[in-house]
Amino acid sequence: AFCQREPVTRWGRGRVTLMGDAAHPMTFFLGQGACSAIEDAFVLGRRMRIHGATPEALRAYEAARIENANWTVKASWRLGKLVAIRSRVGSATRNAGVKAMSPLMFNRLIGRVDQLAREEDAAFAAAEASNDRASAPEHAQP
Repeated sequence: AFCQREPVTRWGRGRVTLMGDAAHPMTFFLGQGACSAIEDAFVLGRRMRIHGATPEALRAYEAARIENANWTVKASWRLGKLVAIRSRVGSATRNAGVKAMSPLMFNRLIGRVDQLAREEDAAFAAAEASNDRASAPEHAQP
């Protein structure tokens, strides 16, 4: 047996936040737990580079990660329910469906990962550009 909990919409408050399994515990059916924790660390590092070690960095990290992490938690639950089907008819139907859907599901997942990577890179580039403009020295006027 394993423990599950509903996804949450907030991981922290003030100068505290959660990451990895503490923020989004997921069943093992998708094999994405460690990967999600690595994504958390990457995004948190980027937000701290932009905002410094501040509560703003923590909220920005949460805003960037919660939706995707909760999607993965729910997808893992759904896959777990599918795997748990035990009836002969149910398991035969499941097996045929999974066999037919596997390439589609894989392509959808890869597409989502690519989309999230592009969004993250664009958000980071915009924040870096904003920080560069804010920290640029004022030009002396003659």
